[in-house]
Amino acid sequence: ATQPLSIHLGQVISKGDRMDFVLQKATELGVSEITPLFSERCDVRLNQERMEKKLEHWQKVITSACEQCGRNRLPQLNEPMSLQDWTQRRGQSQVHSAPSQSTTAE
Repeated sequence: ATQPLSIHLGQVISKGDRMDFVLQKATELGVSEITPLFSERCDVRLNQERMEKKLEHWQKVITSACEQCGRNRLPQLNEPMSLQDWTQRRGQSQVHSAPSQSTTAE
């Protein structure tokens, strides 16, 4: 069955286990599509080989999250792209953002 709401999450790639956590929770909450993003303030720099390994790892995280929550449809994991390219493709009216804790901490 098709989900009544299609949510496409653009997530700036983060260090450590934080990206895994975001992918897990987004999958459990029913996101239908996920695009890893690079931004001006993104500290993660990966060559092509490491990026392919990360994508394989993230796909396993998504699959595991689906198994955990009983979801029977995997969200689509897209190739990483820049935040600027993603927002231009999506259209400004469809993009909503939330600041990270590091940008709001004083």
